[in-house]
Amino acid sequence: MLPFFAQFRQLTFATMLLRMIFAMLCGGFIGLEREKLNRPAGFRTYMLTCLGAALTMMIAQYTVEMLPVWKTEYGNAQLNVDVTRLSAQVINGIGFLGAGTILVTGQQEVRGLTTAVCLWAAACLGIAIGSGFLECMLFGFAIILLVMLLKPLEKWVIARSRYMNIYVEVDEMSDLGEISTQLRQYGMKVLDMEIDQQMGMRSKHPGAVLHLRLDKKTPHAAVLYMMAEHDYVASVTEV
Repeated sequence: MLPFFAQFRQLTFATMLLRMIFAMLCGGFIGLEREKLNRPAGFRTYMLTCLGAALTMMIAQYTVEMLPVWKTEYGNAQLNVDVTRLSAQVINGIGFLGAGTILVTGQQEVRGLTTAVCLWAAACLGIAIGSGFLECMLFGFAIILLVMLLKPLEKWVIARSRYMNIYVEVDEMSDLGEISTQLRQYGMKVLDMEIDQQMGMRSKHPGAVLHLRLDKKTPHAAVLYMMAEHDYVASVTEV
């Protein structure tokens, strides 16, 4: 532990206020990226999540410091406290909150996973802040922001991957077999095909998710363009 940060581990009015400010700033900055993308959880959600986790840890620290006082006031009463219980309940609670941000689109695409895991990371950051572990907060906050800024790199890697998932809607169910034949002629392999079981509820066209392995020289945009050229393909998107 760095000696400079030792002064912030004591629970005083100043350190308590400082921890809450750090929690609001860290949570807010992480939430800004989600807010710009118009995700279900944004600026204020992340701020309150991180702040709530920090408050939980400060309550736990306060309870530990007050335990000798309470034992003195209440005589020989058997008073005990486990600090880790409160932080564990925070993580469990964030699991339910994060699950609410995850959804499956009409194209069978899962969205909201990054938002959910960022909420969980913001809560962990708040626990570190609330416990006075500011060294962990500084490094953790910097690394979380760095990871969130790597989205262009993630898109670049995905766009050049040999594996691709597409959602395609066709005029007739029999056209899905024709698509598989055409893809093989282009040098691609259909690894799996998932028929949309709820067709008719979202669209009048039959649909399916195709898991493909591409030729090394085939960009994803070219695959979508080739499939869209066929008359029997109503729509095609990458998922």
